[in-house]
Amino acid sequence: MRRIGRNLRKIRDAQPLTTRGLLAIALCFFALEFIATEESDLIAYMLGGGIAAMLLTALLTCIFVRRRLAKGLKIEPHFDSDSLFSRSAVRAGLTVRSASLPPFFSLHINRVFQHPGVVSPEHIVSGREAVRRLVDTIQFPHRGFWALENLSLSLRDALGFTEISWEIPSNAGVEVSARNIQIRSLPIVAASSRSGDTLDQAKERAGDLFDIKQYDPSDGVKRILWKVYAKTGAVVVRRPEPAVIPEGEVAIFLVARRTDDHVAGAAQSYIQELENNSINILFGTDGAGAYRTSYHSSHHEASAVGDVVATSPEHILAMINRCVWSAHAGSGHDLEQFLGALQSMNRIIRRVVVFAPETDTGWFDAVRSAAAASNVALTIVLAPDSLDPAVDLRQRINKAAAGTEFWRKRLETVFKSSQQPSGAASMLSSMAQAQGGTTELLICERAA
Repeated sequence: MRRIGRNLRKIRDAQPLTTRGLLAIALCFFALEFIATEESDLIAYMLGGGIAAMLLTALLTCIFVRRRLAKGLKIEPHFDSDSLFSRSAVRAGLTVRSASLPPFFSLHINRVFQHPGVVSPEHIVSGREAVRRLVDTIQFPHRGFWALENLSLSLRDALGFTEISWEIPSNAGVEVSARNIQIRSLPIVAASSRSGDTLDQAKERAGDLFDIKQYDPSDGVKRILWKVYAKTGAVVVRRPEPAVIPEGEVAIFLVARRTDDHVAGAAQSYIQELENNSINILFGTDGAGAYRTSYHSSHHEASAVGDVVATSPEHILAMINRCVWSAHAGSGHDLEQFLGALQSMNRIIRRVVVFAPETDTGWFDAVRSAAAASNVALTIVLAPDSLDPAVDLRQRINKAAAGTEFWRKRLETVFKSSQQPSGAASMLSSMAQAQGGTTELLICERAA
């Protein structure tokens, strides 16, 4: 039976008639052979002949239009360059040229991406317009570089008797990022230090407003102390205090699977804060091999260390997005490679900030062993599922409970702490004390 089914599918795929078309042929043959011939039934002759004529017309027209489209049809996919975020509507479209179709025929167009999960609507084209600009929205399930593998086309008649399908290869793609999740400020932990003569002082760093000075028009009206003016008549404003920020570089390593966009979003928010304060960033993540093949090949670059360590905002974002397709994504196994690359760059790294999911704990042993082998301290920033709006409340509670149990066991077995922490705060402090200050844990919280 399976062999018969396979043979029937091969026959169906090798010719343009659909299942409805084959049934129509069977009905036509039955009407002409068993009713019209034996009974001399005029109605059966007309029915069978009419169906046969429609089938033949649809079949010949479908074959002719398919050959004509093969010569002149051009389809250009395009995506909106702004607001390319996962789990949200992304504006996109298709420009279709030379797709003139006869009446009662339509062309169905679908995007086929290299990886599954993209929600993309089907477009149906009919009529004789020379150029069509089709606009729609698509949705990507998570961050990543989504390559458009091909455009799947299907030419059909209105009665559903015939259908010819083919594909047009495409080299287009779109880079989709996770949305930045605004979190409460985390401490800026320098991985190394540099002398004051090498600092870039071009950008002013301002902290709390604590002092007063004489008003200047450049200060703006909002800073004027009107109460002081009412009492003394003096027009004064508050003066910003220079902020004290650790100088040097911050080494960041991201541990995030494809579905951990909330971890990537929290890390991106922290990275943006560092960039705003002119702090140099040394960034790495699991899956540097995928980053090497996808990003540097598309930018005609070739490097060794640069594939593992990203320093510019553009490279950091590309690495976060493109490494999701690696089998190592979210495992923490590539931290050792990241630390080795930093060493080959003559970077003396004393501490690495690791962003990771709170509930998925498979990465922990790999990260801890890699840091111990390189004699590097860790600041582990856990991103709970509460940061992810796509996770429902019950699932968040269950995952949080599992995560708390995991960290409690780690305190008892790995760090051999005599304390029994009852809450997250005591658990984190106990872990830091057990490691003699070499390991620090923080939990991300949404900014108020």
